[in-house]
Amino acid sequence: VGKSGTVDWTAVRALPAAGSELEVSADKYDSKAVQVVKLTAATDWETPLRNALESASSRGIVLQTFGAGNGPAEAARIIKEMNKSGKVIVNVTDCEQGAVAAHYAVGAALEDAGVIPAGDMTMEAAEVKLTWLLGSHSDDREKVERLFQKNLRGELTIDEMSTWQKADYDRRASRVEEL
Repeated sequence: VGKSGTVDWTAVRALPAAGSELEVSADKYDSKAVQVVKLTAATDWETPLRNALESASSRGIVLQTFGAGNGPAEAARIIKEMNKSGKVIVNVTDCEQGAVAAHYAVGAALEDAGVIPAGDMTMEAAEVKLTWLLGSHSDDREKVERLFQKNLRGELTIDEMSTWQKADYDRRASRVEEL
C-alpha cells in the first residue's frame, strides 16, 4: 500500500452549486422509511416482501433482483395485489455490471405492477436516494418517482448505457413525465 497516486479529475463530478436541488438534512432522512427485499429463487423472498408491503412504517421498498431485474414470477402479482397503500417500489440488480431493464417477462411484469427500474444504481445508492426523496417530497409521489429516475449526483451512469438501454430508459422516463 503506497501513499502516492493520481486522480483522474475528468472522472470526478463537480460539486453542485450552492442552493442546488440536493440538500441533505437529518430531519428529512427517516431510516425506517425504506426496506430492502432480496428476491432470489433460492431463498424465502415471499415473507419479507409481504412484510414490507404490510409495514405501516415503510413508505418505499428496494427490490434487489438478479440479472436485468428479474425475480420470481409470483412477485409481480403479489406487489400488484398488496401495494394498496402506494409504496414507492424500485428494482435494482444484484449484478456488478449492467442495468435493470424489462427485457424478460418477469421484469416487464414488475414494471407493469408499478415497480420503478433503477437502471445501474447500486442497492445502497437506491436505498439512500429513495429514503431522501421520500423524506424531502413526502407529499408528492410523482416527484419522488421522477427524481428517482434522474441522475442527481452520479448514482446513475446513463451515459455509459448501451443504445438499447438508453432507449428503454428514455421510454420509462417519458412515461413518468406524462404523469
